Amino acid sequence: MPWGDMQSGGDGGVTHEMACNVDMLTWATKSATGAYLSKWLAGKRGDKRFYGETAMFYFLYTRTGESKPATPRASHLSGGKHGGHFIAREKWDDGATVVGFRCNDAYTGHNHMDQGSFVIYRKGLLALDAGYYKNAGGPQRKTENHNTLLLGGKGQRYVRPRANASLESYLRGLKPGNRGFETGNILFHKEAGSWAAVSGEFGQAYDSTVVGGAVRQILFVRPGVVAVVDHLAAPQGKVLPEVSWLLHLPAKPGLAGSALVVNNRKAWLRCRPLLSGGQPPAVKEGRATLIRPKQRKPTWCATYRYAGVEKLTLVHLIEVGDGTTPGKQLDAKAEAVAGSVKLALGGKTYVFSAKVPYAVSEGQ
Repeated sequence: MPWGDMQSGGDGGVTHEMACNVDMLTWATKSATGAYLSKWLAGKRGDKRFYGETAMFYFLYTRTGESKPATPRASHLSGGKHGGHFIAREKWDDGATVVGFRCNDAYTGHNHMDQGSFVIYRKGLLALDAGYYKNAGGPQRKTENHNTLLLGGKGQRYVRPRANASLESYLRGLKPGNRGFETGNILFHKEAGSWAAVSGEFGQAYDSTVVGGAVRQILFVRPGVVAVVDHLAAPQGKVLPEVSWLLHLPAKPGLAGSALVVNNRKAWLRCRPLLSGGQPPAVKEGRATLIRPKQRKPTWCATYRYAGVEKLTLVHLIEVGDGTTPGKQLDAKAEAVAGSVKLALGGKTYVFSAKVPYAVSEGQ
């Protein structure tokens, strides 16, 4: 999952430069999950996963590892309640659907203004971060290049924390309002076997005179359904400006009313709003993106726009599957009731609480 300026190379994921760290930590902690990832990476890259000065780690840790591999959990939160990245998989193979959600505080100039954003992968990226890294603080940082929200056409605050010599110094910088680098918190996450869910608040990432609060809940129903629920509130005594709900895609989508369909040549994605009030999405060409290392491809941005009110609840349903032709549209119905959103989906009902901690559960 390419968060922030991480796109390729040693800082871009589990490449050959990460094998030494995986094996060292597996050796030190006797982690069964680490052993699984080590074996997986060995199957992908062989001995080429070690090079140069990292070759010594092969002899120190890889050949002496004793842990037996065990399949990792299907979802994981990297971080905690103060912010992080939630990644949920359908299963552990190359054809699986993978859903990622980001909601945390600003740490460095390599962070993007992308709180509340999500990505979806199935045999390639389907809902993606647009742009690519060339310089820290470049255009790839802007909110408009991510699957999150614009408010009144404007993105999240520009935040670039100063260097901090201690954790205490950093925590002092987490100020409320428009000057601190408090930009997002994880409120809830759950792994339930057939589904996984997460919620995060990120209204603090925007100008406090524009929005009073913004919370996004993500439900991933395996193997390939994602519901995105947003709860937005204006500052006291005001109304929200126009809200733009962004979705970045690997190709130009086809439109059928308020629904859109796109594919990456190996898998398809369909998105539609489930509550009234939105217009058919506006589609335009997006920023060129590194779909693969050193391989720039054009992308497309679909925008669902909603008129500003005092409080706004949005529900968007995304389905994915294999091939280039979408399967039958799933029966789904959403209803905003007092204190929650109810989503009837595939014979089950899911309840999205509209109160802290914005939990997601199966209901009646």
